[in-house]
Amino acid sequence: MLFRSLTLDLAAIERPRVLAAANKYLVQGPLTVTASASPRSAGGKHDFFSEGDYWWPDPANPGGPFIQRDGMTNPDNFVDHRRAMIRLSLAVPSLAAAYKITRDRKYTDHAGAHLRAWFVDEGTRMNPNLQYARAIQGRFTGPAPGSSTPYTWWKSPAPPGNSI
Repeated sequence: MLFRSLTLDLAAIERPRVLAAANKYLVQGPLTVTASASPRSAGGKHDFFSEGDYWWPDPANPGGPFIQRDGMTNPDNFVDHRRAMIRLSLAVPSLAAAYKITRDRKYTDHAGAHLRAWFVDEGTRMNPNLQYARAIQGRFTGPAPGSSTPYTWWKSPAPPGNSI
C-alpha cells in the first residue's frame, strides 16, 4: 500500500467556525452569578447556587422537604447560575481560539473581561466555592451526598438545543 503525506491547515479549515463562535461572544458582556438570585438559596449574592435535578415539592406537604422523582427533571428548578457558568465555559475558549488564529487582541481582551467579572471584580465575582451547588430544598443547603458538582458542567458541552 502506498500512503501519501497529507498536510492539513487546521487553522484555515476551522477559521470560519471558530470566528463565528467567538464573534457571537464578542458582543456579549459578562454574565455572572450576581446577575440573578434564587429565594431558595441559603447563600449570598456571590454564591453559585443550583438545585438537585430530580427533586420536587411534595404534593402532600407543599412547604416541606422536596421529594425525589428519579429521572424526572424539575422544570421549576433554579438554573440561572448553571447557564451563566456554561456560557462562560463556552465563551472563553471560543475567544481564546479566535485569538490563536487571528492574533487580534480584541478576543483576549474580551475573554479577560469575562474572567475578571467571574473571579476578580468585587461587585460581580463568584465566591470561590460550590457550597450551595446541588441544594435540595428542606434537605441540603449544598451538595447532596452523591450529587455531581458544577465541575461536571464546566467540562461538558452545552446540552443539545441549548441556546446559551
